[in-house]
Amino acid sequence: MPLFGVLFVAPKVAAISVQILPIFNDVAPVLVQIFLVLIDIPLITFQILLVILYLSTILFEIRLIARDIATISAQILLVLFNVTAISANLSFVALLT
Repeated sequence: MPLFGVLFVAPKVAAISVQILPIFNDVAPVLVQIFLVLIDIPLITFQILLVILYLSTILFEIRLIARDIATISAQILLVLFNVTAISANLSFVALLT
């Protein structure tokens, strides 16, 4: 009886064994593509980090420009205060004469 079972199963095992190599042939290109994608992920991540660094540099420059604009605005206000003080002094001198 066991010999009959072996003879009955052997062709099926052989058929399955023959199909294993084509399966590997089909799976291998997919695995290669997956590995290529996995290799690209760190490069893409590095590029994203460079973009973030570039944006942070631009934001820092904008902050410096905004600070300079605030300083210039304060200087303009001081000049206007000095002009009004000079005008008030001239008006006072005009009243004295």
